[in-house]
Amino acid sequence: DRLQEQLQQSQQQYQQLETERDRLQEQLQQSQQQYQQLETERDRLQEQLQQSQQQSQQLETERDSLQQQLHQTQEELEEWSLQLQQNQKQYGSLQEQLKQTQQQLEQSKQQNQQTEKDRDCYLLMLHHTQEELEQYYFDFYETKGQLERLKLQEELAQKQQNSRQTQYELFVWDGWYAYQIGKREKMVECLQKAMKYTPYTPTETISNWLEKFAEFASNQRQEFNACTLTKSEEWKKIIQTTIVSKGKPENLLSV
Repeated sequence: DRLQEQLQQSQQQYQQLETERDRLQEQLQQSQQQYQQLETERDRLQEQLQQSQQQSQQLETERDSLQQQLHQTQEELEEWSLQLQQNQKQYGSLQEQLKQTQQQLEQSKQQNQQTEKDRDCYLLMLHHTQEELEQYYFDFYETKGQLERLKLQEELAQKQQNSRQTQYELFVWDGWYAYQIGKREKMVECLQKAMKYTPYTPTETISNWLEKFAEFASNQRQEFNACTLTKSEEWKKIIQTTIVSKGKPENLLSV
């Protein structure tokens, strides 16, 4: 009985040991699974660590780059600040120059206005002077013409010509005087009057006028161009009123 009892105890112990073995095996399997999970987790963490390290290096590189950019930006900012100060000084200087220029412009406008007034006054004075000068020349040539006419009249009186001949030559001289001062209509009028006193035929009268004009010009040391005279409209007018109208040859229109 005692052996039987021991046997039973041994069997119970064996069963307990098997149970414990099974439990330990199960725990071992769980431990192995946990170990594998831990290794997997470790690998994952190592991979993450590597990625983190790479990111950290990239961030450090970016940080260094940003610091360099920040340094450059600060230098540029200082340069811009200095340039801004210089521009402000230049702006102030330009404002002062602009103010001075505006003042000079106002002064220039005032001077121009005064100059225009002076110019207008000068032009008015010049116009008056020109009128006075023209009047002076007119009076001078008028007086000179009167003196020369008186001289001619004295010479004619000394020749003891008849009054008609004297009147004729005086009117011819008046025509010449009008021609030389540019009053050709007056010349026509004087020669038409001379025609009333001429002792010559119309053809001879025309030739005599040209001879007298050339003589008067020579006496006064002036040039006389007969062609210029005979081609003028005034000369043609004289011919038409004194010669052509009386049925005389038309070749007397020019010489």
